[in-house]
Amino acid sequence: MDQSSLQDSRAIQEVCLNLMATAPVCYVTTLDAEGCPCTDALGNLRCAQEYPSLAPLYEQADNKFLLYMSTDMQSAKVARIRTDPRVCVYFCDPKQIVGFMLGGRIEIVLDRTIKNRIWQDGWTMYYPEGPEGPEYGILRLAPTIVKGWCRNQPFELRP
Repeated sequence: MDQSSLQDSRAIQEVCLNLMATAPVCYVTTLDAEGCPCTDALGNLRCAQEYPSLAPLYEQADNKFLLYMSTDMQSAKVARIRTDPRVCVYFCDPKQIVGFMLGGRIEIVLDRTIKNRIWQDGWTMYYPEGPEGPEYGILRLAPTIVKGWCRNQPFELRP
């Protein structure tokens, strides 16, 4: 990779990470039993304004594009993930002409310490039994590919 490409890659990575830090929502696509894509909107736990207490989780990560998401463990989405963990998560800002997807295998977090660390005040409206309840779940994606469009060019990054 030449110096110019390396600089472009770093600049694109920075644009993507900034969008992840500001977008309130991300879109998760899973595959159903027939292989049909199913997309759900989820709150973006990397959004610094919405979840400032979670920023250290991402700063310490080996994968710069690591993403945690909260979800209802009894949802159809989780059932699809249990069958096929291949997913993509999409972020987009049409004003910046930036859109990209994170692709890889998602995992259901079982570690109670991480789940408790991510738990937010006010989430009992979604998970009435709190962080110990059966409906509260955390998903973790450490993507193996990041690809999309940044202003005037397509790109692909390997975190």
